[in-house]
Amino acid sequence: MQDSSFNMLAHLALTQSGQKLNRSQSDLIVIRLASILRRENFQSLDDLVQCLKARPNQRFEAEIASHLVTRKTRFFDDPVQIETLIDVIKQKCLDSDPLPPLKIWYPGTATGQDVYSLIIRLVEDKIFKRANRKIEIIGTDINQASLKRARSGAFNHFEIQTGLSARRLLENFSPLASRDWVLRERVRKKAKFKTHNLISDDQSLGRFDIIVCRNVLTDMAPGQQKKAVGMLETCLMPEGQIYVGPDDHPIMLASASGPTTIIGGDRRPIDSF
Repeated sequence: MQDSSFNMLAHLALTQSGQKLNRSQSDLIVIRLASILRRENFQSLDDLVQCLKARPNQRFEAEIASHLVTRKTRFFDDPVQIETLIDVIKQKCLDSDPLPPLKIWYPGTATGQDVYSLIIRLVEDKIFKRANRKIEIIGTDINQASLKRARSGAFNHFEIQTGLSARRLLENFSPLASRDWVLRERVRKKAKFKTHNLISDDQSLGRFDIIVCRNVLTDMAPGQQKKAVGMLETCLMPEGQIYVGPDDHPIMLASASGPTTIIGGDRRPIDSF
């Protein structure tokens, strides 16, 4: 890949998803854009970039940028943090007077394993049935293909083996003829997935009681990290909490501008300022 091609792709990633790409990631870029190259019958990334220069297309550029985003998602990625969430949700939904819906947001959900992990735990403890308020859980991402997979609830053998116990697999999934597995309707119907960009979209999603933002901020450029954190703060209820991964919480602490309660990847509240 020529330097000029890399520079254009890196600019797309930076401006549309906030991600900072390094020249050493050239092979990774080829892998992430391979499906687009095949679909559009391009022989190389240089051909792809030449097409973008000759025929600018905002939707195509956004698709390319979304494919360049790092995907770090698996079932029950942080079981301890999930149990902390379960305890908080119980307090807010079982031990209180009837209130408006409890709203939970997973930005950068990719194919949705994080969303479904929480739902599986809520179903196991029958919290949806016992709650005196509705629980709304939404996952967002900029990648349409990932969101389509998330909505389908279908996962391959490798994804199923990563984080799921045999008991949870058999209780919550059904096998497909393709040897993939699909979540049962009672789990799938409790999730919503929408397109949303942390660094450029407005606050049309509304405000949330709980935001879970794991493995989203770390690959962003510093200036774009601040934009993303600003979006999270704007979408958080006054008494809300943001849950982050271990690599995300230093970024949150450095970028947050107001009184925000952050629950870190080390499984305890790390700041409220």
